[in-house]
Amino acid sequence: MPKANRLTALCFALPTLGTEGEAVPTRIPVIPAPDAQGLVKGVDGRAWRLSQPRQVAANASQPIQVDENHATQLAAPLGQASPAFGWISSLSADESGAVSGAIEWTERGLNAVKGRDYRYLSPVIEFDAASGEIVGVKSVALTNTPNFPSLALNSAQHPSTETDPMSAALITLLKLPATATEAEVVASVQSLMDTRQTALNAAASPPLDKFVPRADYDTALNARNAAETALATERRAKTDGEIATLIDGALQAGKITPATAEYHRANCAREGGIEAFKAFIAQSPVIAAASDVKGDPKTNPTALNAEQLAAMTAMGVDEATFRKANGL
Repeated sequence: MPKANRLTALCFALPTLGTEGEAVPTRIPVIPAPDAQGLVKGVDGRAWRLSQPRQVAANASQPIQVDENHATQLAAPLGQASPAFGWISSLSADESGAVSGAIEWTERGLNAVKGRDYRYLSPVIEFDAASGEIVGVKSVALTNTPNFPSLALNSAQHPSTETDPMSAALITLLKLPATATEAEVVASVQSLMDTRQTALNAAASPPLDKFVPRADYDTALNARNAAETALATERRAKTDGEIATLIDGALQAGKITPATAEYHRANCAREGGIEAFKAFIAQSPVIAAASDVKGDPKTNPTALNAEQLAAMTAMGVDEATFRKANGL
């Protein structure tokens, strides 16, 4: 995470030197040709992408030191000796994509190679942490460790030249700076986990000043509805009683007749109807004395009023004849 690019070591066997006395190679392989998938695989099974071998060769700083057992990366940072066994003056890529370099051996290097002290090459490559694309070569080591483990570069005695790649997408998602360390990423993830657990705990046992248990809420709601229903029933009974008293009073006062009693009762039941009826009765004249109003509105809703009774008497006919004559 400190850098976008990282370093690691690959291992390859040295070219066969031939019979004793044959000249040591003046050109050595540095990165093998990629396979059909564009990948370069080390002896240890790790793989990196090599899509621009010529650019990799051009990116290499000149000259490239050839050491033993990666002393350039491991011993030199600790102030220990890292003598050169050779110097690669230039890198180039062939048609297959393999990268090789022209080497000038030091006396120490010539003796080591001629004497078969080392049998493998282990280049230290630079690669993009996100894509795994090889972008350069830092050094080449002579080694007898055919499967050079990355842990050797992460030991307690040596500073790390390869770290576990941390996903750039994860760092972005956590809203951390691009230079965030592994410890910072772990701390951020732990903080999110703690926050999530706190939220889960709060959801399981919410505070009573902000939430009410559902059972208690339903009970309170049902009680309120029952109370409202009872109150409405009580108010309706009281209103019906008040209307009945007003209608009976108006009938007794001769202000209305039994034939219109239900009409006035229905109007009283409307919003503001009682007050309107009171105002009507207050200014209405007496249209019939209570003793002159005949009939029961329940059995005879069209009882004759005082004027009709007077007319019937003047005509000297009975009620049935009067009704028939007047279409009542």
